[in-house]
Amino acid sequence: MPSLWGTKVRKGISFCILIAAVFGLVSKQNSPVNDESFSNSFLQNLIQEEGLGYVLLGEKPVLFTGYIPQLSWKYPIRSLLCMKSYWSPRNQLAKKGWPACELQLSDECNQFLIIKEQSPFNPLTTWIFVIHRDLFCHTIDQNRVDFETVLQRTVTGPVLLEQAEKEPLFSSLLQSHEGLLGIILGYGRHNAWLYHQGNMECLGYFPKQEDKNHPIQLPFFRADWEDPETSLLRVKYLKAREEVQKKYFNS
Repeated sequence: MPSLWGTKVRKGISFCILIAAVFGLVSKQNSPVNDESFSNSFLQNLIQEEGLGYVLLGEKPVLFTGYIPQLSWKYPIRSLLCMKSYWSPRNQLAKKGWPACELQLSDECNQFLIIKEQSPFNPLTTWIFVIHRDLFCHTIDQNRVDFETVLQRTVTGPVLLEQAEKEPLFSSLLQSHEGLLGIILGYGRHNAWLYHQGNMECLGYFPKQEDKNHPIQLPFFRADWEDPETSLLRVKYLKAREEVQKKYFNS
């Protein structure tokens, strides 16, 4: 009968072989993609599925998304747990498409700022914020009391925008405050604060079910449908969706 020590050694060796196989496979997938048609396809996917079109039109201050660029030897257990997410079609599309898409957006217009930061919840995940500069500043200035109350300092949109180019937006500048994040994502002040405070019993889902049967997705978030601001957001985003359709899909 094999000893307990021998069993542990064999399990350890098997684990190391599995890790080596995973990272050996991953390393072969890290070659950059320069195909312009692929970049355009990915950009259209962001507009259609992720809500980028509303930011490009200036109707939504910030797009927030993320992906896993690679698994890492530094986090072997986490990498194993994230393997399914890493190899998902959506993540692989983002992994290959974001570098070229970032260059394309930056070249087309200086109205947008693209920043990245490591997720404070998962070191393997990269968060990406696509910021419409003018609307970002306007939204913060419009809700200045909220930002100054939470951050305990004088805040203006232009100053926060400038600082966002130098340090993490969510974990540092916003002090990981989900309410402030919700405000700059265009979810509405009331909805953002309810979510931050954990009042989920007051929150339904945006968009309404009847608004989902469309090739271009509306922004998705938790919303209080009893609040007038949510109804105004619905009208705004439905109208903006038609503009996105006309401008980016020629129909």
